[in-house]
Amino acid sequence: MLALWLTSRYAIAAGVFRPVDRLGPPTLSCLLQPQANLNLSMEKKRMAGMFVSGNDVAREQLSWGSLAWCCRPAGMGMKNLVVIEVTLAPGGGHAFHRHPRQEEVIYCVEGEVEQWLEEKKQSLRPGDAVVIPAGCVHASFNRSARDAKLLAILGPSVNDQSGYEVTEVADQPPWNTLAKVGASVRRNLLLRAAGRVERSNPCEPEVID
Repeated sequence: MLALWLTSRYAIAAGVFRPVDRLGPPTLSCLLQPQANLNLSMEKKRMAGMFVSGNDVAREQLSWGSLAWCCRPAGMGMKNLVVIEVTLAPGGGHAFHRHPRQEEVIYCVEGEVEQWLEEKKQSLRPGDAVVIPAGCVHASFNRSARDAKLLAILGPSVNDQSGYEVTEVADQPPWNTLAKVGASVRRNLLLRAAGRVERSNPCEPEVID
């Protein structure tokens, strides 16, 4: 009975009660207005696109190379993507690690990279890629005498700054028994690039205690 009374007394539009006898029957425009207002609100909240110059990209220098943050939440508002241009110096590399809540695609742009996926490895050359599920251990090493460049694409963003999270596992078994890059390897690769070689095989992995 209460439902019938409410139906006769009120018209319900988009979750709002309207007294029929005071305002008259709802029109089509009245029924659609709440949705129109919602769409307008969503448009205002939607992030504006932008062009990003190479000079404006935040860059980070590391012991084994450098990072260029092409896309991240801080300053860009991106919520689902993190894109990093990774440069691996000769003999450098990001040792075994994983991203617990992020999937990743690593695309080789330049040079050659020894790419590990769990305990399997393969060389990546320009145009090659590796697809990495969340939580999967992986590593990237540059065994050559010149820089290698990768594009790392991760998603979703997991914080409002870099959007990136990583757990390093290179010191844990079995990863600590697999390929490593040491200081003398990097030094010999740089010497080879300059035309001077101290070891017969400067790209041979070095075991670090």
